[in-house]
Amino acid sequence: AAAAAAVFNIFYISNNYVYAQSWQFYIHPLNQVFLFIIGIGLFYHLVATSSSWLLTTLGAISLIAFILLPVRGDLIGIMTGTNRAYLSLCIVGIVLFFWKARIPAGHILGSLLSRLGAISYSIYLLHFLTIELGRPYFERLGLSRYGLIFGMAIVSIGVAFLSYHFIESPCMKLGKRLTAGK
Repeated sequence: AAAAAAVFNIFYISNNYVYAQSWQFYIHPLNQVFLFIIGIGLFYHLVATSSSWLLTTLGAISLIAFILLPVRGDLIGIMTGTNRAYLSLCIVGIVLFFWKARIPAGHILGSLLSRLGAISYSIYLLHFLTIELGRPYFERLGLSRYGLIFGMAIVSIGVAFLSYHFIESPCMKLGKRLTAGK
């Protein structure tokens, strides 16, 4: 996995190219496979581990580092080299934090995160389309860059919520009914 990521970062994605020239290589599954393999590895090695202060602390530090430490460069600079390694490590730590923090399901944050987890695939599938279609409307509002990002995130989550509850969830229930007797 690390070798595949290295090949893409060294030979296909370069700071010498503009973002648009590298996008097709950046989103290529082989370029992202290292994150998938890290996730599988963490699961198999840490699934039996109870919430420990070390994992929670590591995750909290990663979350703080992701928010506070600056990453320099334009989009191509962020998706290559040391910036990409730094952001990838932060994301792995953040996943550890939310996975092992054991926030009670009845707690407001636990309930919110549980619902967000349920619609996460819908967010993944629909966020790009939602952003592309919604951006012109949000830009007319004259929002700051961060206002635009926040607004589009809220709209993407809303569209994913509707898609999950009115399309994905009913289709999963139908699929279970149709395959129950087989």
